[in-house]
Amino acid sequence: EAAAFAADVAAEAIGIFARRFGPYPYGTFTVLAGPLGSLGIEFPGLAVIGTAIFSLSGTVSGTPVRAVLEATVAHEVAHQWFYNLVGNDQAAEPWLDEAAAQYATRLYYLDRYGEDEADAYAASWQARWNRVDRTPMPIGLPVSGYTPKEYGAIVYGRGPLFLEALSSSMGDEAFDRTLRSFVERFSWRIARGTDFQSTAEEQCGCDLDALFAAWVGVP
Repeated sequence: EAAAFAADVAAEAIGIFARRFGPYPYGTFTVLAGPLGSLGIEFPGLAVIGTAIFSLSGTVSGTPVRAVLEATVAHEVAHQWFYNLVGNDQAAEPWLDEAAAQYATRLYYLDRYGEDEADAYAASWQARWNRVDRTPMPIGLPVSGYTPKEYGAIVYGRGPLFLEALSSSMGDEAFDRTLRSFVERFSWRIARGTDFQSTAEEQCGCDLDALFAAWVGVP
């Protein structure tokens, strides 16, 4: 039953992200349960989900396992666009794929269930950032620039909150165009944060230096 649920989530997520970002590049996608220390991990055409959450019953830190499984599968599917299609240096700029996958997961909830479910998922970003007392730490540091606690809170929490703030500043339509244009332009290439900023500025016709400096914090 958990496998069927995970497959359904993956199929829905692929459809949603293909409509928003561009076509999924492969003929198949596999969801595999494995003995991970983390919730999940992405590979091209494959997501490995920790056996601890590959279930439809129980809770994880007070959250139903079913909800954690759904969010994790959708997040790993989002990596097929942000990490796979658009590559990045994950050690030097982890926000570029992880924050994007977090934000894309909200879009999955928005398109599948509506605004209330999307907002409920996005509340997890605030909860993550709260773990470090909402410290305005730059999201653009390399992995080595964070403690393990800071990494989860800043990259996975403050990171998608930055993209939400960017969308609000640019306008949702311009930001949606930015994501699609970013994927089109950098498919099968390695992109950098500066590439994402320049793509966004092209779509909004505006200067985003101040916003990127306040959140990303790296020249």
